[in-house]
Amino acid sequence: MSNDIRDVKGDYHRAYLDAYDGLIRANRADEADQVAEVLAEHYGRIIPKEKPQTAAEKKAAAEKAKATAAAGSKENANATPAPENTAAAGSKE
Repeated sequence: MSNDIRDVKGDYHRAYLDAYDGLIRANRADEADQVAEVLAEHYGRIIPKEKPQTAAEKKAAAEKAKATAAAGSKENANATPAPENTAAAGSKE
């Protein structure tokens, strides 16, 4: 037997997992629950239900991400540029 045989059941399993993750990211919890039921029934995979974020929780998470990004850009602004990224690197006298 050849190792070139496709794992169709595995492909479906990965597709359901990808669909579940996409639905969760899109805040479509009802549809994600349906996919989770299929995963549990056919693959024995139990996915814990996540509680949807409230508007206040989403706002707090967005503000935290923004603050983290701003802190990272301030650190990069104080960094010394690498020699190959300076104007002097281009001139060969």
